[in-house]
Amino acid sequence: MLFRSLYHLINEQVLLKEVIDAIPDIFLMLNSKRQIVFANSRLLEYSRQSDLTSLLGKRPGELFMCVHSYENPGSCGTTLFCSECGAANAILDSYSGIKSSYECRINAIDNKAYDLKVFASPYYMFDELLSFFTLQDISNEKRRQALEKVFYHDVMNTIGNLHSIAQLLKANPEEIEEFNDIIYNISETLIEQIISQKELSAAENGELSTHIAELSTREILNKIKDEYLNSPYSINKKIIIDENTCDIQFESDRVLIKRVIGNLLKNALEATEEGGSVILKAVEENDKVMFSVHNDFVIPFKIKLKLFQRSFSTKGEGRGLGTYSVKLLT
Repeated sequence: MLFRSLYHLINEQVLLKEVIDAIPDIFLMLNSKRQIVFANSRLLEYSRQSDLTSLLGKRPGELFMCVHSYENPGSCGTTLFCSECGAANAILDSYSGIKSSYECRINAIDNKAYDLKVFASPYYMFDELLSFFTLQDISNEKRRQALEKVFYHDVMNTIGNLHSIAQLLKANPEEIEEFNDIIYNISETLIEQIISQKELSAAENGELSTHIAELSTREILNKIKDEYLNSPYSINKKIIIDENTCDIQFESDRVLIKRVIGNLLKNALEATEEGGSVILKAVEENDKVMFSVHNDFVIPFKIKLKLFQRSFSTKGEGRGLGTYSVKLLT
């Protein structure tokens, strides 16, 4: 049955309309092609539309302007990225007769990002299998959790580096002079990270006030290398600054750029086998500086689809903020 025909049949069910309008979250009725055939008034509030008929036939990804829903006509739910989408999987479950719920993150073409908890249930109406689909906005909760985890994640990295050097000094106290500069740089980084936690909250709210200064490409990379040289992640591994790295002045925020490159370096070291190397490099391209962190590990394609998503990790529970924080800070 065409989605408009279903809409008119459902629209005549006065009691049903009153019930779904009482739902505080966005509630959609989807046909077997994942198209909207009916919805509650919360959807109209979200979309700033006065008439539901203008939204009929749209799919959830099109409604939120997901970047992947416009790759091809009707592509919402059919791309490779959709195979890892909580919304798409919940809807597919409902068409198999299963009630399910997932968390879902949608990146929109207008650069907005949505964190949603989605629920889908199968329901037969007018000889049609529909998916009753509810979307709950959990962005604020996820944002707060992520900011806290990013902060603790970065601070623990820095403290871990400091602790490694303290262990070396405990075993070899006569080498204190050799580590003076490294200890100073790490303690300076720790102070910067604590101060910047307040600024990270501002970043998520679009209110970050950056501190731009003139920096040196080689100085930044040397400091990051020194900080991680004695960390647990670099045992029996080499950190190399590429010989073709440019040595130029550029403008950026020292704290943010060190955290971005430092997190990339840590991830690369974790994925590098003993005896391997991670190469840091900076090159000038079109009056801009491009930093890169390289190792020989190849990321599996399925993992690439979810890379940079908040809380996604291949390393277990409580991980996954490294690449997310890199994207956020960048």
